[in-house]
Amino acid sequence: GIFDRTEISGLDSELKLNLQRNQLRLEIAELKVQQANPGFSFGPVQLRGDYTADIQQLQRGRLNWSTAEIQVMGGRLWLAPGTADLAASEQRLSAQLRGLQLPLLLEAYPTEGLSGSGVIDGELQLQRSQQGLSIEQGSLLAREPGGTLRFRSAKIQALGQSNPAMRLVAEALDDFHYDLLSSNVRYATDGTLNLGLRLHGRNPALEGGRPINLSVNLEEDIPALLTSLQLSDRVSETIQRRVQERLR
Repeated sequence: GIFDRTEISGLDSELKLNLQRNQLRLEIAELKVQQANPGFSFGPVQLRGDYTADIQQLQRGRLNWSTAEIQVMGGRLWLAPGTADLAASEQRLSAQLRGLQLPLLLEAYPTEGLSGSGVIDGELQLQRSQQGLSIEQGSLLAREPGGTLRFRSAKIQALGQSNPAMRLVAEALDDFHYDLLSSNVRYATDGTLNLGLRLHGRNPALEGGRPINLSVNLEEDIPALLTSLQLSDRVSETIQRRVQERLR
């Protein structure tokens, strides 16, 4: 099926609804989506818990969960068991990421000539507010012993021809073997993602393989990125038409 601009398959649920006077309670023994695709595929998505609310204010209830987990790009992203009060103006949550496969991330991210290897773990401090969801602070770290990054693009090579510093970066990233890859993470409610990447490693073919440290700041408009993915052949024609209609 399709929800808004996301393809969904394998929806399975086991729910129990109780209504006493004005109080609604929804017991979620199992809510599972086998796969979702808003422009890149992830899943299964699993939720177990319960939701309680006043029948007159269903959107301002309390969600408790024992399991809240997404399998994404070979890894696992989850929230520890907890509670979210949807009537509160703000809510802070902590998410854990383990085992994200860098090749699958780079395959989903449409950058010409970029490939790599490695496994990423991380922690994300989330904040839910009336403006939306944000990441106040987060950190990502590649597992030892590291991996590789290869960025072989005509654009970066052209930049290197006029800028000596960029030439060194382009040459290093042609075949970069890293032993450290880390990043801080910020995500604003307007959809702006900021990454502060730190890399340490070497290119065996560059200056005798001497150690190289790189710091790179990246900014990405995530809603615009998803829109570009949804206009590609990664999603159904129905979603492509919906996106095109909204852009008119």
